[in-house]
Amino acid sequence: MKRIDVKIENSQTFGYILYLPDNYSEEKEYPMILCLHGAGERGDGDSDLERVNVHGVARYLSEGTLNFEAIALCPQCPLEQVWNQRVFDLKALVDRVAETYRVDKNRMTITGLSMGGFGTWEMAMTFPDAFAAFAPVCGGGMSWRTTALKGKEIWAFHGNADTVVDISNSIDMVNGARRNGANVRFTIFDGVGHHSWVNAYEDTRVVEFLLSQSLKPNL
Repeated sequence: MKRIDVKIENSQTFGYILYLPDNYSEEKEYPMILCLHGAGERGDGDSDLERVNVHGVARYLSEGTLNFEAIALCPQCPLEQVWNQRVFDLKALVDRVAETYRVDKNRMTITGLSMGGFGTWEMAMTFPDAFAAFAPVCGGGMSWRTTALKGKEIWAFHGNADTVVDISNSIDMVNGARRNGANVRFTIFDGVGHHSWVNAYEDTRVVEFLLSQSLKPNL
């Protein structure tokens, strides 16, 4: 994958790392995955931007152990903030990147871990019609807002030994989403603590799931 580092400037909201397919071409459109990191990877969007690659999809792309025919957008959340506070700025970044590069806007998806798992749920409920699928890992949210998720494709993950973000957070969201007509898979890793993203990204086909999804007509 080709890596592009975009350091934060006064006119930008986030610094981010963008991964493009090795054979990226202006002649075709590509799916795009928005990858939201956890709280420990926050930074100034410049000198510590490399933290974005510590865990999850971004890590495997940076190591070269993951490669796909898609674009990965990996922004860095500013220090002392959380993704849930910045969903409108995130959407603006997604739109800007989608206009700059050859992104198939029917095949944009989101995954995130821990703080990024909460951010994934929040993005899903705030912009349900902009993304084709969501894969929150050890996250949570306000389950009463899952009415927005009818017909949405979701694959959630959590370890049942998580002492940082209790699994009840995912259970509440999954149950709410299912009640409201979302298509939800829920994978529970038995005996696994907070680092369930290792299992999610290494032991399942969640990336293939995300890349296989396309927006459906409004129901």
